Formats: sequence, structure tokens, C-alpha cells
Amino acid sequence: MKFNILIAFLIIVRIAAFIYFLAIEGQYMTFDSQSYLTLAKNLVEHHVFAFEAQPPFSAHVWRTPGYPLFLALVHLLGMKSLYWVIFFQELIFGLFIYIFYRYGKPLFGTKIAKIGLIYLLIEPDGLAFPKLIMTETLFMPFLLGGILAIGYYIKFKHWRYLIFSGLLMGIGALIRPAILYLPIVIAVVLLVCGSFASKRWLHVGAFFLAFVLAVSPWLIRNYLHYQKIYFSGQSSYGLAYFHVPMILEAEKNLPFEQGWEYVASRVREKSKQLADKQGKPASPLQIHELEKQVAIEELAKYPKTYAKRWLIGMLKCMTSPLIIELYDVYKIDRDERLHLMEEITKADSPVSGAVNYVLNQDRLYLLDVIFSLVVAVFALIGAIYITLRKDCFLWVMMLTTFYFISIPGPFGHGRFRVPVEIFWFIQALIGFFWVKASASRLLQS
Repeated sequence: MKFNILIAFLIIVRIAAFIYFLAIEGQYMTFDSQSYLTLAKNLVEHHVFAFEAQPPFSAHVWRTPGYPLFLALVHLLGMKSLYWVIFFQELIFGLFIYIFYRYGKPLFGTKIAKIGLIYLLIEPDGLAFPKLIMTETLFMPFLLGGILAIGYYIKFKHWRYLIFSGLLMGIGALIRPAILYLPIVIAVVLLVCGSFASKRWLHVGAFFLAFVLAVSPWLIRNYLHYQKIYFSGQSSYGLAYFHVPMILEAEKNLPFEQGWEYVASRVREKSKQLADKQGKPASPLQIHELEKQVAIEELAKYPKTYAKRWLIGMLKCMTSPLIIELYDVYKIDRDERLHLMEEITKADSPVSGAVNYVLNQDRLYLLDVIFSLVVAVFALIGAIYITLRKDCFLWVMMLTTFYFISIPGPFGHGRFRVPVEIFWFIQALIGFFWVKASASRLLQS
């Protein structure tokens, strides 16, 4: 009864936060928002998935079509104000919370499911991201549903759950291409678990087939335009314009902006050479291929620095507080802040860097920093417990969290942790309960 009252109260708080957001005309645009809106506008007005503001259009292969299609659908329903998008994203996030609690209880247990439900209702990014024109909120139910379906496959040993998971993850990839290689990680875990004898190969094959069927319309579209099976240019873009400048900054003390321009100039040079060779401008797909080529050439020069900065990026992604978006969305006055790991790694002394950082933060932000660090510590302890226990589903969950924490590379942006924040928190809960049980046994002995 008390739990139900608490949940009802937290739901009322979320509704009040939504009303407050509308009342102050909260911030819903970010750096990437306009590109999604442009793609949606061209879908509605010109029936093309292109980035240009006016004809001639070229087939866009950087972003995937899932989120722009959602924006276009809301517009076609006659709801032209972006506040309608925010409204539907709030409903989607509510569905995300329901899916977790309803279908997570058999997998995690009632205690963890209840704590996770409370966490989802109050966490900062869960309050902020549904109000941003960004992919996260639409992406979460498909990622979460796909992982929970894997859990049901392991628990109930019926391969229809694997097919359902593959379809959900395929749709998720069309929303956010960062998930693209996660099915490979999951397939390896399922094959290693070995609890399904020879049929596990057939089951994993069905999982992959469902995933490919979900993404195949997008692959076919790109092949028809460019005669090549291609998914997205985001990875090439990230390697070229984020990874390389950060490594050049570490190796040559080159400011990030100059590193960015250096990469851009190299890509322009190669693009011009290709255009002269083939007698026509390089296509968008060819430009993404050139970005990848330039990135690999530059990063290959500094393998040790790249590996070191990648590890630092993972630590940063694990510990980055996710309250910054909350400040922006609700227009809460604040000074410009940097993430904790940036301050510590750039300071002459890590201790002095951490102390200086802490002394310059307000209490709410400081509380979130401390909470993020505590969660990261217990999540790493939870990873040890999961590894020792060899629970197949918990392995899938753990590797999913580390997958999304690792893919930002040296950039280490905490936003990449948002889709798996609930899994990261559950991993921390598992670590906390393990430490608590161990301490209890030690005290009794």
C-alpha cells in the first residue's frame, strides 16, 4: 500500500514537472534537434529522406530514419506544434517504465523491480530527455524490450522471444544506429551459455534473421541509391570529428577546434581528388567513407594514446552526472560546468582537480556527482558478481551496459549511457546487495 502511494505521488510530481515545463516554455532544442526536424520536414513535404533545405536532394545516409519518421507522423496527424512531440514522448517514457516493471519483475525480482521503478520516475535524465527533440526516449522501449525478451527466452526457453527481440532491436537500430553491433555481442553470450544444446545455433540464427528483416528496407533503399549495402555514416563522422581531434589534443596539444578543422580539410582534399577522378562530386556515402579513411590513418599513428584516451572516455561515461540536461530543459540558472572526469584528467594533480571542481558546484549538482560516482563503484562491483555467477541474462545485461559505455570512445559523452541507465543502476544494486550480504556474513562469523 505504501509503495503504491509513493508511486502515485511520483507520477503526480512528473505531471507537475511537465506542466511547469510548458508554463515556462522550456528548452526542447539541442545541437542535433534541427537536423531531425529538417529530415522530418522533407519527408512530409517532398517525400524524400534528405538533409538539404531545398531541391536538388541527395539520399541521406548519416542519420537513420526512425526518429524523423516519428516526427513526421506527429506532423501528419495535424499536431504541428513541437509540444505535441514532447507530449507523446512523455507517454512513451511512461510506457518504457511500465514495460520495465511489468516484465522486469520475473527477471530481476520484485525488490529490484520496485527500486528501479522509483529510480526511473525521479532520475534527472528521465525527467529531461522526454522533453528534448532527441532520439533517446523513442529508442529506450525498443532497447529495453529487446533485452527483456532475451531474458524471457533464457528463462522460458522458447525461441519466439528471440525473434521478438531481433525485431525490436532492428527497429531500435533504425532509431539510433549505435545499437547496430549489439546483437553480435548478445549472440556470442547465447552461444557460450550453451544451455540449449545444438538448437542454440538455430535460435541465434532466427534472432539475426529477425534483426536483418527489420533493418532491410533501409539497407535496400541505400543500395538502390549507392549500389552498396550501407547503414549509417555516424560512426565514420564520430571517428573523424571527435576521436581524432581529441587524440591530436592529447598528443600535440592542438585545440579541439583546430583538430576538427584539420580533419575537415583532409576530407575536403580527398573529396576533391575523388571528384576529379570520377568526373562528378563525391556522394554523401563516399564522403563518409573518406571520413573513416582519414580517421583510421590519423588514429593509427597514436595507438597507445588512443587506447589510453578510450579508457578515460569509458570512465568518464560511467561517472558523468546526467543532471546538465535537466538544468537546460527547465531553464534553471547555472554556471557553465564541465564533467568531473574532464576536470580531474586535465588538472596537474587529480586530487586538486577533484577538490577544485567540488568547491565550485551547487549542492544539487554536487549531489548528482557523488551519486554517479557511488553508482559507478557499485556497478563495477556488480560486474564482478555477475561474472562469477555466470547468469546468462545478467551477462547480457552487463555487456549491454558496457557496450553503450564503451562506444563513445575518447569522447566519453554521458548521453550514451542514458538508454541503459536503468541497467547500469540495477548492476549497481546487485553490487550493493552483494557487498551488504558479504559484510553481514563477515560480521556473523
